[in-house]
Amino acid sequence: MTPQKFKRVVKLTTILVTTFVLCAVCIISYQCIKIGVLKAKSKKLDQMSIALTQQQKQLENNIKLQETGSYLEQQAREELGLAQPGDKIYVPTK
Repeated sequence: MTPQKFKRVVKLTTILVTTFVLCAVCIISYQCIKIGVLKAKSKKLDQMSIALTQQQKQLENNIKLQETGSYLEQQAREELGLAQPGDKIYVPTK
């Protein structure tokens, strides 16, 4: 191999290796950015999950409360104006 041909091969190899390294750096950088975005989304979803779990517990407690007899009686008195025997009822006059 002549010295001139050898220089060409070395130059071409250098260009190819440099191009490969630059492409690899770009791909790795893109993947790191993508991982960061996905971690942020994951954290936000975890927070939403915790909030929804708390809301679910609160709603379940409200359902249990609404199924009790005292709650139903209170609602019948307040919303429907019903009374138990022996209760005194006051009717506002105009």
